[in-house]
Amino acid sequence: MNKFAPFISLVLLVLVACSSDDEPTQANITTDVIVFGCDTQEAEEVTTRADAQSLHDVGIGSFRVWAYKNNGVSGNIFTSYQTVIDSYRVWWESTLSTSNLNFWEYVDNNTQSIKYWDISANAYRFMAIAPATTLHSASITGDDYKSLNVRMPIDATNEADVPYYSELWFSTGSPIDYPDKQFQQTVKLRFVKPITYVRFMFTYEKDELAASTTLTAKSFKPTDGGQIEQKGEVIISYPITGTGIHETLTVSQTGLEGIAAFTQDYYITPANANACTYYTVLPAINQGTYTLKVSVNGEPKSLVVPEEYMDWLPGYEYTYIFKVRESGGVVIDNVQSAFTGWTLHEGTRKVYNW
Repeated sequence: MNKFAPFISLVLLVLVACSSDDEPTQANITTDVIVFGCDTQEAEEVTTRADAQSLHDVGIGSFRVWAYKNNGVSGNIFTSYQTVIDSYRVWWESTLSTSNLNFWEYVDNNTQSIKYWDISANAYRFMAIAPATTLHSASITGDDYKSLNVRMPIDATNEADVPYYSELWFSTGSPIDYPDKQFQQTVKLRFVKPITYVRFMFTYEKDELAASTTLTAKSFKPTDGGQIEQKGEVIISYPITGTGIHETLTVSQTGLEGIAAFTQDYYITPANANACTYYTVLPAINQGTYTLKVSVNGEPKSLVVPEEYMDWLPGYEYTYIFKVRESGGVVIDNVQSAFTGWTLHEGTRKVYNW
């Protein structure tokens, strides 16, 4: 992964008229502009996370963002939302000034106006997809609690073209106290691709077994015979009222394209342990048990992996390791992930910060 490139976010302070439906009232306008980006200090901190990376560094120069504010609160229930930013395009701008600074810009010929923090708001929420050209549809649904639902077609077989979605950026307003309060600070979104990386491997109880053991007819697949989904539609739901402060992801229109089983395995040796590739598939939650089948020196063997190991969250990398015993049997040696974190979950995620 490329090293996170420090950069400073700037925004041109342009005075614009405020509309009543999405801007603070005149009495509550502050001089604090809503700004997207990372400062130098944040960039230095991010480098302590091994694979944290600038969205711009991986070739993404734009994203599309939504923002909402809550003007009512009762306990931990946030109500009365208003739209602040409705599907704005934000792009990476390289300046020609002598300071040679780069920044994320969203003011676009008055069609996308500059936005200011409302000091009377009880909470703010931001969410985004990248790049800004991503095919999607977005709608607000819900009765008591509202959510912004962003739908995107996903083809996991073409990993390079899979777009990103962001973690929900949430902060209470003033003067509410809340952990990790970010009100009036630079909005720093964190992105991940809505796909999962999966592989399986064999190791041997004794190293010398590798030379005398032949593994054939390898298959790792759903026990119920269903396919492993690779193409469909993902729905990211961002709560904008109620108690929720984290996004959720679901997969719909499954069955469009998939594979019956994983058949290519990777034997761990010092020479190839770091050269393994993954299957890229759609996230899958509560998908049931998986069955490994393999012939060990011509003798069929099978093993069922319990369903508690079969939740695949977006952006995680899962490695299933099976050990071949001297007696010819197969056992689960390990279910592991090379660790990379995102604040909402434990486990492996490929995380990108911009």
